[in-house]
Amino acid sequence: MEEAFASTQMTEEQSATYASWPPDMQALYDAWSADQQGYYWTLPPERAELFWRLSTEDRMSLMRMDDTTRERAWTMIEAQAASQAPEGETVEPDDIPEPPDPEGL
Repeated sequence: MEEAFASTQMTEEQSATYASWPPDMQALYDAWSADQQGYYWTLPPERAELFWRLSTEDRMSLMRMDDTTRERAWTMIEAQAASQAPEGETVEPDDIPEPPDPEGL
């Protein structure tokens, strides 16, 4: 995993966002690794929303990818999410594809 995303403290803005989440979201976030937590805060809002919907395994796969492969995976995830949800509907977690295996690329 990339240590570049590891973060030990949230900013005031991040803390305020965290405090606004329901307890189940806070618990899920708290269960993420420091790398996943740090990476989450680097995401634009659309990707952050999708990140919540990824399985633990998919989030871990993203963390193991290099930047180029990770960007390709996000492009695939976003395209799949867009094609699965008619305007105004949300995408269910099972509708989001698994990121490509970084060793298979």
